Amino acid sequence: QTLRRLSLAHATRFGLALSLGTAIYRLAHLPLGYWIPLTTTFLLRPDYATTVVKGFGRFVGTFLGVLAATLCVQFGPHDPWYHASLAIGAGWLMFAFFEVSFTFYIVALTFYVIVGLAALGRSEVGVGIERTFTTAIGALLAVATTFVWPVWESRRVRGVFREAFQAQMAFGEGLTRLPFSGTSVEQLEELRHQARALRIEAERVVEASQLEPRWSRDREADDAVRWIEQLDGNAAMLLSLHAQALEQRAGRIPEEPQARASLQRAISEARLMVGKLA
Repeated sequence: QTLRRLSLAHATRFGLALSLGTAIYRLAHLPLGYWIPLTTTFLLRPDYATTVVKGFGRFVGTFLGVLAATLCVQFGPHDPWYHASLAIGAGWLMFAFFEVSFTFYIVALTFYVIVGLAALGRSEVGVGIERTFTTAIGALLAVATTFVWPVWESRRVRGVFREAFQAQMAFGEGLTRLPFSGTSVEQLEELRHQARALRIEAERVVEASQLEPRWSRDREADDAVRWIEQLDGNAAMLLSLHAQALEQRAGRIPEEPQARASLQRAISEARLMVGKLA
């Protein structure tokens, strides 16, 4: 329900921001004005941290790409093969940096666009200025939207950790029933995947909340670092016991008192945190 509410809020503000960006470039009759809503589309994310970080990277990458492309085209030979080589090189760098660095990906993308337009007869200086200007407007629009209609990740910290510890507890209880009481290895794997997904989400929310302004951050966001340590420690214990169970021919937790006690302790810790975060 919380995720649905957040998704609806983001979808609404996303649509409003794109409508405003489109209206700006239509009314201003900007030749490359479509980069305003396009930049907003790239940057506006559900959380504040990702939007701001991507916004900064987008602007810096655009500026560097414009500068590099302008210098290469302005002072290089006016030869179609030269322009084609620059475009191919920029395209290769786009794919190379796509999963590595957002800023360098934008540098390569901007370089590719300007070289391509220059090859068609457009002035690279004029295109570069228009590209930087429209990108700046789109980036400012995305960042402004996060302040006017914020979705603070720090407000989700308690709920996300409660769900993560609940998933850990369910995984631990599934281990106690393995292979009896209808808990199969496949069902246990599903519980493990759910617990892992929620653990990753909890870590992401904490990282995002640490980048939010201090005045917007809930006090609980500062306690979340300690909760992550508890969550990871609990997961390590359960995963170790799960590995031991898979090694057993019977496919269940070893009968040693120490293993059983460790499992019950992990479940109790998860249950305690669920109650604390309720």
